Amino acid sequence: LGVAVLSVEYRKAPEHPYPAALNDMIAAWHWMQGQEDRFLGRRFALLGESAGGGLAAALALALRDAGGVQPVFQCLIYPMIDDRTGSPANPWTGPRHHVWTAASNVAGWTAYLGHAPGGEGVPYLAAPARAANLSDLPPAWIGSGDIDLFVAEDVNFAMRLIARQIPCEIRVIPGAYHAFQRQAPEATQTRLFESGYFAALARAISS
Repeated sequence: LGVAVLSVEYRKAPEHPYPAALNDMIAAWHWMQGQEDRFLGRRFALLGESAGGGLAAALALALRDAGGVQPVFQCLIYPMIDDRTGSPANPWTGPRHHVWTAASNVAGWTAYLGHAPGGEGVPYLAAPARAANLSDLPPAWIGSGDIDLFVAEDVNFAMRLIARQIPCEIRVIPGAYHAFQRQAPEATQTRLFESGYFAALARAISS
């Protein structure tokens, strides 16, 4: 797309649980705003895959709450946004999942939160699906596969954005599992998926 990309080497759980990674994302955002010679007048979009998609969604919420310069777009690629998926609070009874399972999800969220997921008191900046207020967020593109563990939470998040009149494009790829395009980069499904968010990003950056 001919745009500059800043990839944040954020701290990882379990050594660095929430909010370390989000704090690193916020710090990177403020660093960008201070680089006026490089970025003055630019339009900023957020993009992340899986856990990174969850962090991108959390960063959009944190920046909205703080005010100041806002991103123009959030591109959430099968984002990990709801700690309740696969936990006792929401046991998954859908199809068998490839790559990332309900057990994987509970382990991942336990590492990130520092305690078992699915209970009370989990902050929405850790699990964006828990946010009661999704207003005043940037437009979004949200994509998943229909046999990805995250498809239900991702589609639900998209529908909640739409209910708040936030422009949101949803793309669900039939027969696609979590991170499918990394294992099948030349597949037709991958090309459909990636061309969708490339086009959405191009529109957001140029409009």
